Amino acid sequence: EAMAAVVLAVGAVAFVLWTTVMILRFAALILSWLHLHRNRLWAPRDTGPLPPVSVIKPLKGADVCLLGNLESFFQLEYQAGFELLFCVEDRGDPALEVVQALRRRYSTVEVRVFDQAVHVGVNPKINNIATAFKAAKHDTVWICDSAARVSSSTLRDMASRFDEGTSMVHQLPSYTVPNTSFHAHVEQMYLATHHAWPYAIAGLVRLNMVNGMSILFSRRQLQRCGGLECFGKYLAEDYFMSEALYRQGLKPRLSCQPCEQQFVRASLREVYARYLRWARLRVAMMPEITLLELLTESVGAAVMLVMGNAALAFVSLPYCWLLGIHFSVWLALDTAQFVTVQGIGSLCVYFFPAWVVREASAIPLVVHAWLSPAVQWRGRHFRLGRGGTVLQDTTAN
Repeated sequence: EAMAAVVLAVGAVAFVLWTTVMILRFAALILSWLHLHRNRLWAPRDTGPLPPVSVIKPLKGADVCLLGNLESFFQLEYQAGFELLFCVEDRGDPALEVVQALRRRYSTVEVRVFDQAVHVGVNPKINNIATAFKAAKHDTVWICDSAARVSSSTLRDMASRFDEGTSMVHQLPSYTVPNTSFHAHVEQMYLATHHAWPYAIAGLVRLNMVNGMSILFSRRQLQRCGGLECFGKYLAEDYFMSEALYRQGLKPRLSCQPCEQQFVRASLREVYARYLRWARLRVAMMPEITLLELLTESVGAAVMLVMGNAALAFVSLPYCWLLGIHFSVWLALDTAQFVTVQGIGSLCVYFFPAWVVREASAIPLVVHAWLSPAVQWRGRHFRLGRGGTVLQDTTAN
């Protein structure tokens, strides 16, 4: 009887977990759709005068997408005024040629270039932008990755969401496939489905979870937390910056526009390596959350459903049918989430095979992250320490 009670309790917990995940998935879909269509559904709120903004762009290397990505920032429409601060590690970076060409084409845009990184920590991105961050003219700064491509109204939307009670304004990630390669569609699938819906839930209830690809915040507020240099010891500087501001009583806010990215990956291996790096960072920072993350995957949730049904017998269906219904519902939710973030025009013949690859690789990726803490990023090798700190591993090949 005791064993039967244990089995029943475990099954009940498993079913509650499955039900919770599914409720969150439906809620994320509805809330993210309403939020991303907010400007069309409701009149924009009156926020008063918007602040001038210093836009900081860390760059490294140049691909076929860089010109279009950077040009979109020269085309921003923002009456309060903005400056563009481009940062490279050294003067030999090919991204400088792209910046100079755009600078000549858009001579009325205020542009400054910083061509020498300074060492403030192990994080190469922080080292790259540290000088520009200090030299910025305005208190409000927008740090946005080189792969981002924006609309003319993006800065206006982000600045209008920022106020004194906000730590950072960030964006849901999206990805525009630059070519017909299958691995590009796998990357798009990851960003628009499993990566998007937790950010949608967290962002809309203002939990401390930000997407560091695009963050707008106040330098003055960050200075109260020690300044930018204090976060150079982390690779996930966005999380720790947001956490420090969160402890000051400030909460993040989600933009009504997704952060569109355009870049080129050479292979599926590169796509896997990027998300393996992210998973390793999560394992180092929040190992218990990473374990729960397994339950938010379709396969992990399916295990919870089977365990719950085995103990509670709430559905008298063969397991193949039960799992078929589960994965069909999951696919439908992912499809709707994908369309919400990317638009219906992004659906193509690669959608289903890309979805299968993404789902099949999800749990092995997390297990891989647990087994090895080494991270390679921007040509450097790092070994992760407790709490998310890193030490540069100069012995790695």
